[in-house]
Amino acid sequence: MNKLKINFLGTGIEIKRILLPEDVLEQWKGILKSKRTITEALLDPFFFYELKDKKYISLEDLPAEQCNGIINLPRSQIEFWLNRRKVFKMNTHELFNENLLFPLFNIERIPTFTEAKGIYVLQHEIGTVGNYELTIDKEKLNIDDFTFEIGSCIQSTFIKSIKFQNQDFELVKKDTMITYQTGFEVY
Repeated sequence: MNKLKINFLGTGIEIKRILLPEDVLEQWKGILKSKRTITEALLDPFFFYELKDKKYISLEDLPAEQCNGIINLPRSQIEFWLNRRKVFKMNTHELFNENLLFPLFNIERIPTFTEAKGIYVLQHEIGTVGNYELTIDKEKLNIDDFTFEIGSCIQSTFIKSIKFQNQDFELVKKDTMITYQTGFEVY
């Protein structure tokens, strides 16, 4: 058995749709003293201190539906390793080149959930967006065995995941720092 490892390095994106019950949201809106909206309050760490709710200590504790990946930027890279040897490295913008007569990579567009009603939190991260591993039987890799799942949200196109012969990779590690964070509400 051979170990296939993929590293996403560079700028990542994480989109969360907060899934709180309506009664909890209405209670929180009543706690807001200033003219802030609920989305602004959720991004403020002191808001959770004001709540004094042991169930929700931070934004990470809120139930959410999330989608993340690596953004299509020139500095973002994907590395392919097979049995501890780097076999291929590419920048993400090479994947999205639409001026080719014959595409080099198998791309599958995945719809994101940003059209549904709710409160959303959008974060940009930098660092190791994800280390993924999969055990395979093959000794050599063929680029046709990989399928890149692409998503888009708010003028950002990103690689959500990669599949090898319709097998999902397992996330091993993620080491990022948040560089940008915003919230918005869809009615």
